[in-house]
Order: sequence, then C-alpha cells, then structure tokens
Amino acid sequence: MEFLKQKNVLGRDPDGRPTFYYEDESEPVRAAGAICTYINAAGEERYLMIFEKGRRGWTMGDIGGKTEPSDKCILDTIRREVGEETNFALFGTDKKRCFNDYFYMLLRNSKTETFYHKNGKYVILKITFTYHGLPKCMKNFMSLSNERFGRREDTDGIEHYFRWMKKVEKNKKLHVRLHCNHGFIFKQLVDDE
Repeated sequence: MEFLKQKNVLGRDPDGRPTFYYEDESEPVRAAGAICTYINAAGEERYLMIFEKGRRGWTMGDIGGKTEPSDKCILDTIRREVGEETNFALFGTDKKRCFNDYFYMLLRNSKTETFYHKNGKYVILKITFTYHGLPKCMKNFMSLSNERFGRREDTDGIEHYFRWMKKVEKNKKLHVRLHCNHGFIFKQLVDDE
C-alpha cells in the first residue's frame, strides 16, 4: 500500500486535477475509492456499499470518485472521497472532526489490497478488518445505524444510501467501474446461487 502514498503525478488537467499512476506510467489514475470489508465472528465478510441515484436509476458501488487539485497522492483521493461520500460519518457522527485520524487508524489495523481498473483509470482499495483487530475506540462503527450517512452527499447533493452487504445479487445494477478487468472482488461478492 505504500505506493498509494507516493506522489506519482503524471500531469494535471486545466482544472488542476492530477493524473497519478498506479504501478508505472502506463497505468494512469484519475479516480479512486475503497470498499470496507468487515469479517464478523463467524468469519463471514460484509461489504459496505454505496447506492447512488443517477440518470438511469440506482446503482451500487464502492465509495470513491475523481481526483481533486488538493490531492497529493492516490491515498489522498481515497481518504477524501470516503470522507465526502459518507459525510465524514463513517466512524460515527461524533467523530466527524477527526475523520482523517480514524481513517488512517483503520488502515493501520486492517489488511489492504489494491485493484486497478485500466479502462476506468481507477484504483479500488479493499480494506479488510475484524472486530478484534480494531482499537477499542473503533470497535462499534460497523454496528452504527447507516442513517448516520444521510440520504444525500453534502458536497455534491447526490442522493445515496449505504448498506453492509453479505452478497450482491446478480441483477443489482453495479457501477460501471465494478465491471472491471477480471471482476476481481466481485467473484466473491456476486451471489451465484
């Protein structure tokens, strides 16, 4: 995950948005996001997914979005987007002011994997954690009501809601970036039954 912190900037567009690169310069990154994955006491995975209302109805996806001029590296984009899309309430409404500290604490106490979507110029960070692996101050954020995220993103007004998912039914409308290269994480997510 260290390379996500590197300032691998290929260039900037006229609006100042950076283009980073993934492992080398042939893999540009214009957006990034995360999927939080909680493993419960029974060993079952739960994925925090966002459902957003767009022109074609509701789609399900990871928590992420485009780079912004203030982003210095890919991890900055992921942290900022997770904060904005959850209205900085991922760890509870009482922890909004210290969201960045809690986000980095989550990363330090989790297993992480990255996936690159070449066509979408997109990186997804899968953050996997267990109850027992988290510090005491973070142990209950998975069980808080998803209402804490609100029904709309404060920064851009997009209507949304969140859900911890065990599996994803095949007929769910997935965000286009989740149909990437190898289906990576969704081999685990998509319900084949």
